[in-house]
Amino acid sequence: MKRGIPKLLHCLLRKNIYVKMLAGLLMVSLLGGTGCMNAKLNRMVDYINAKYSDDSFTFFQMSGGHLGSNEKKILVKSEKYPDAYIRVICTESGGQESFRDTYLGAKFEDETREYLKKAIAAEFGDNIYLEYQANDLACTENGSSETTFADYISTPTSYVAFAAVVPVEQADEKDVKKAIEKMFPDAALRGVICFVHEDIILTGEEGEKRAVEILDEDDCDHRLEFSKKTLDSFDSWEWR
Repeated sequence: MKRGIPKLLHCLLRKNIYVKMLAGLLMVSLLGGTGCMNAKLNRMVDYINAKYSDDSFTFFQMSGGHLGSNEKKILVKSEKYPDAYIRVICTESGGQESFRDTYLGAKFEDETREYLKKAIAAEFGDNIYLEYQANDLACTENGSSETTFADYISTPTSYVAFAAVVPVEQADEKDVKKAIEKMFPDAALRGVICFVHEDIILTGEEGEKRAVEILDEDDCDHRLEFSKKTLDSFDSWEWR
């Protein structure tokens, strides 16, 4: 029996923003009218504006945190990245509030995609398919306007996750592991790579369509799922 792409990774790569929008609208109707909630929302927006002072943010909508929860979530819009949905989370414990956000994922999304694509292509050639987008689980507390891409990609809480399709004549686990170690020496990430012994072109509309089918149907000759939370070792590795 074939096993599909892990649910967690699949959700990260194929997130549905419309569900979040509906949830946010419901939260606004439940909570938006109270003075205490409005004050908290203002603090959340003030937090991200102060943290990333080279950008400007405005409240967009509620994004989660049920009645009575000690955690509230909102989406804000960025002036620099207007198409991104950036989440701010406020957690209250012992009367103290702590904040985190997903801004760096939006800031470095294109650079991360290019980094992954170049790294994989360097080992397996340009005829590959990569599926990646920044996800809103990447909530950082310590980032700032000064955070570099190197800092971001090497931090486990950046939660970089990708899926790829790679056509090869053959794939040996030991050789692949050496290649992965060489490809990502300075990154903490997780990924799924489908190796296919199929003479196909994965560029262009038809090629990308075939690659998506391979990922969706787990139609691989070999499949690797790995997680690398530190720079010098894998914390999980599954090959079949």
